[in-house]
Amino acid sequence: MISRFFRGMGYFGRGWGTAFGAAGVTRWVMLPALLTVVVSGGGTWLAYRWAVDFIHRQSAGHGSLFGLLVWLGVMLLVLASAYFLYVASCLLATAPFAGVLSERTEQSRTGHVVLPATWKQTAALSARGVGHAILGVSIYLAIAIPLFLLQWFVPLLAPLVWVASIVQAGYFFAFDGFNEPLHRRGYGFGAKWSFIGKHTAESLGFGVAVALLMMVPFLSVIVTPVAIVGGTLLFLDLDQPGSSKPPTA
Repeated sequence: MISRFFRGMGYFGRGWGTAFGAAGVTRWVMLPALLTVVVSGGGTWLAYRWAVDFIHRQSAGHGSLFGLLVWLGVMLLVLASAYFLYVASCLLATAPFAGVLSERTEQSRTGHVVLPATWKQTAALSARGVGHAILGVSIYLAIAIPLFLLQWFVPLLAPLVWVASIVQAGYFFAFDGFNEPLHRRGYGFGAKWSFIGKHTAESLGFGVAVALLMMVPFLSVIVTPVAIVGGTLLFLDLDQPGSSKPPTA
């Protein structure tokens, strides 16, 4: 179990090697990274500007202690909002390119030729990726935000909540990494989670590695697209001959 967990963690490194070493993959990694910088940077700047104006309005005419409390409360809210915006923008910025990125990775690994797609096919692939990303981000935020609030209102539970948050994020990033190769093979939403459950140790190891790297400043803008590459490579190694079809109900 432990060895399989660490095996899964190693696939982010393998994804990194493929992302910046295989022709036809690197440019699909850099595009969402640049888009993430623009979206998350712009959103954080707007949130900061709103916070400064709000603090000035609320603290006007009050004592310095009240102004300090307002400033601390608003800054914590801005930091939390910036983090969730950043994670969401990373995923949504990668979504339009995830299908092509996963296909190019699989081609690089297996040698199977990926047939040229028309503009309409590419647009449909991107739209599907955005739809899945929005659903996934919604589920992620529905769990992550209550956990974040819980550790502030019940400080004694903070260590346990932090571990739960990392595990939750690990499962989420594992799903995001496996999503495209599973979707190409006809897996539905529930069947995708069944695949992750079948390979819990490797999936969680890979997802936890991605979740921890997302906390590293500057590096994290490139983590999500590289995770698509690593997730595809891990899926190809986990998928056994004859098991590439989704389970029947």
